[in-house]
Amino acid sequence: MAALHEPDRTIAQLAWHGDGKVARRGETVLGLAQVLGLTDAQVDAMFVAAEAIEV
Repeated sequence: MAALHEPDRTIAQLAWHGDGKVARRGETVLGLAQVLGLTDAQVDAMFVAAEAIEV
């Protein structure tokens, strides 16, 4: 995995360690969305895109 370039390395590490799940309505996601000024629709679109990623 160390030979992979980012963001592929991080994605592979998360998948390997089973930590690849993030709660859409979790405190972290809601807080980051607010700080970044993202709308609910934008966050939803990111989760839809993330669901399509295969590792």
